[in-house]
Amino acid sequence: MRRSVSGGYGPLYQAAYMLGGLQMRALHDELCGSGSGGSGSEWTEQGFHDAILRENSIPIAALRAALAKAPPPRDLAGWRFADR
Repeated sequence: MRRSVSGGYGPLYQAAYMLGGLQMRALHDELCGSGSGGSGSEWTEQGFHDAILRENSIPIAALRAALAKAPPPRDLAGWRFADR
């Protein structure tokens, strides 16, 4: 983390890093039930952590579907670059 706040990286790098962290926290709360609005499922802290590492680097929407054992959403990204 130290290298991302020291010089040489633009503000969008830090914003993307923070957004990813917030998305992971929301996914954790959704699946593990901690925090407000959690479902309190069978996921443990260790199980959630191991599953995240096992899935590797995929978009949060795909990760949510994989951990919930549900089909991925039709529009995985939820946005497009341009409407053409």
